[in-house]
Amino acid sequence: MNKKTLYILFLFLALCSSVFAQAQNTYPSKSQHNDTSPIPNEQVFTHLNTSLFFVGEYLYYKIYVLNSKTENLSNLSKVAYLELINESKTSVFKHKIPLVSGTGQGDFFIPTTIPSGNYKIVSYTMNMLSKSADNYFQQDITIINPYRGNQSALKKNNSGAKYKTQNQNVKIESNITDINQISNVGLNIATDKSKYSKRSPVTIKFKNNNSQILHGDYSLSIRKLDTVSHTPLKRCTALSDNDLQNINSQNRLIIPELRGELLTGKITAISENQNLEKQKVALSIPGDNFIFKISNVDTEGNFYFNIDRPYSNNTIALQVLNDFDNTFEIDVNKQVPISFEKLDFAHFYIIPQMKKLIVDRSVYNQIENAYYSVKPDTVKTIPPHTSIYTKKSKIYNLDEYTRFPTMKETMVEIVNDAWIDWKNGKGAFAIREKDNSLRSNASVLLLVDGFFVQDHQKLIDYSANKVESIAIMQDKYYYGSQTFQGVMVVKTIEGDFYETPLSDYVKQVEVLPIQQKKKYFKQVYPNTNASETLKRVPDYRRQLLWLPDFKMTESSKEITCYTSDILGVYEIVIEGFSKKGMPIFLKETFMVE
Repeated sequence: MNKKTLYILFLFLALCSSVFAQAQNTYPSKSQHNDTSPIPNEQVFTHLNTSLFFVGEYLYYKIYVLNSKTENLSNLSKVAYLELINESKTSVFKHKIPLVSGTGQGDFFIPTTIPSGNYKIVSYTMNMLSKSADNYFQQDITIINPYRGNQSALKKNNSGAKYKTQNQNVKIESNITDINQISNVGLNIATDKSKYSKRSPVTIKFKNNNSQILHGDYSLSIRKLDTVSHTPLKRCTALSDNDLQNINSQNRLIIPELRGELLTGKITAISENQNLEKQKVALSIPGDNFIFKISNVDTEGNFYFNIDRPYSNNTIALQVLNDFDNTFEIDVNKQVPISFEKLDFAHFYIIPQMKKLIVDRSVYNQIENAYYSVKPDTVKTIPPHTSIYTKKSKIYNLDEYTRFPTMKETMVEIVNDAWIDWKNGKGAFAIREKDNSLRSNASVLLLVDGFFVQDHQKLIDYSANKVESIAIMQDKYYYGSQTFQGVMVVKTIEGDFYETPLSDYVKQVEVLPIQQKKKYFKQVYPNTNASETLKRVPDYRRQLLWLPDFKMTESSKEITCYTSDILGVYEIVIEGFSKKGMPIFLKETFMVE
């Protein structure tokens, strides 16, 4: 090997070492305002549809994550988190939101199990927790639950209120001032009229004279203004370090989720004679878009998985490869706990004069929810993922053949280039290597409904009448240092093989579900015969429109929404960030009478 070759090899190894070190680096969770880590800091802004909710209503949100270094939307973190925190400083619910180019969205239907009270919405990324700087977004909100007799959380003495309201029906105590700053950047909102009747179309025109606004990320909310004052929503135009809450995580090492959702854990040997070195942990997430991964454990038994694709199943299966005797225990690290002790809550108070307002709004919500089936939101399905297993496989759809009741008969009579090997009365599937008559000693990768099956006898004993298809890939399959002689992908008719009793060495873990994108309902009253049917359906919508993915791709844009049967003043709000990270906030009002 000549000197030039050695020099190139040295540079390559040095570069790989540097990249690996950055990918594996973790950061102590202590305050670092002057961050010098290789991964830039991030800030989160969350656009909510309002800060005053009743049970039976939806909390809509859009999350924007900014790169503090570039001040643009961040491409670093791939997952964000949003929590509802009560005044006892505990989490009521937690959402996991996938991020695409620094944005994500979700919603939460407020059930009757949540009591009346003042709450905080807190949102963050793991990258932010790894720094533990003052960059945690927080927003005060209030929830009113009239179906519970105890309303003490909203009836506290307010003699020392710091926030005065113009409406004497409600009092708020808060250190927050109104920060609804309108950004004057060449974008204008105008409606075709200032006043509308019930169930009439509202045409909203957007005119843009600033090319920087084009191709940004925005969210649009059209909602009835409340007749009582409550804590104002924070706006993106006022986002600064002073607006971000300091929530200190415990003193732990936290890995930012830069390549996808991170799942970490540790295996421990039940017997002292078991060696952790060279052990491997397999992860499988069953379902139509199943995910299969293998991770090498380190000398202390730690393993790491980056889940970089969306999935619909919240059950994750973990197992140590070839650990049929269950000689290892698998523990998954819990989410990093956060201390909310320093949170200071704004206080919204109700008084008896609000009784009619509360009763009317609660009745309207009940009616709206009763007719949800004719006004549904639509969940956007996860795009199908075509795996390498099926791309190179021969697929046998069993309904196209004469069916046999057992898997043993099916493998003999229908499936080519695969069979069952028997040893000591126990079977294992085998696949003939492509273009090679020699038999390999490597095992077959068996996936049933996306679940990794090490004990092939489980499928051999399974009724073939429940199997929809069998796919055989003859090529060797390499996953890191693990080699499989072919892949066998089996799909059952019900898709529920993983719900059958599993082996003791398989650990099933329930994970926080991912918030899936939705296409939110948009009411339309057409001038057709169908409108006669719609006239008989009550319409008590307060939220006329919520568009979390509002785009401005041209100098002008026009959208239409329809008013409901609720009279009053409605507010149009557009909020978000331009392609260059410029905050945009505009609002306009109109009347329904």
